[in-house]
Amino acid sequence: MHLLNHARLRTRSAVLLLSLGSLLASCAMNPNSASYTRMLTGSANPVGLQTGRLMVVAYDSADGGPLINATVDIVAADMSVQEPNYYRRVDKSDWRGIVTFIEVPRFVNISISHARGSYARDNYPVPQGQTSEFRVYVDTLGPRTANECLAGGLCGR
Repeated sequence: MHLLNHARLRTRSAVLLLSLGSLLASCAMNPNSASYTRMLTGSANPVGLQTGRLMVVAYDSADGGPLINATVDIVAADMSVQEPNYYRRVDKSDWRGIVTFIEVPRFVNISISHARGSYARDNYPVPQGQTSEFRVYVDTLGPRTANECLAGGLCGR
């Protein structure tokens, strides 16, 4: 009798495990589906799947030199993004006026702000799989500051 109860218990355990396994498998999402990708990244333009690279070069229109320490802000311009999380990157330009962003979506809105001027461009196309260079001359007000002159070595030439 003890052997018979032990065999029934093993059969019940196997049936329970098989039932739970199929139940858990039905709850799992397909990793190739768009909803799974949006769930992981919070975006219709998942950051990990983008291959575009964007180099923004900002110049001062007054003297043609680089716009040093400008804040460059890029945001995904894809209007199909419904979720509150989306692609956005912000960085400061270096002494050459350059900022480089990687894994950029196909279309972005670019804004450049500096203490002496600003610039914005919507829906800029970024080719995927290669580097795109965006050069812009920003209209500025007033002369360069002493810090800008020292950083770029531009004043006095």
